[in-house]
Amino acid sequence: GRISFYIEFEKPLHTSIKLEKVYFRKHTSLVQEITSKEYLATFVQDNPSDGLIMDNDPYKEYGNKAPVGIKTKFDLESNEAVLEYKRGKKTYFLKIINLIEKPLR
Repeated sequence: GRISFYIEFEKPLHTSIKLEKVYFRKHTSLVQEITSKEYLATFVQDNPSDGLIMDNDPYKEYGNKAPVGIKTKFDLESNEAVLEYKRGKKTYFLKIINLIEKPLR
């Protein structure tokens, strides 16, 4: 499945601020600018049985891809996310709570 994560601001962001990443449900995505007030991060959730070879011989597991759903550096509820952004050269983190989930229309 795919999750589109929209961020919308009331006013355009100041030019010194650059949105970097969103951390959401054990996933991380880069942020893309749609307009000066709208941004998008896309999360792809892999099927866990996506061609994994499970074997007690570790050499047979060599071709496995690392799971995408790795633990991020934040312990988040399912309706929370963290936005990573830069202002000048400094990195900041903003926690977003009470996210609203909508089906695609």
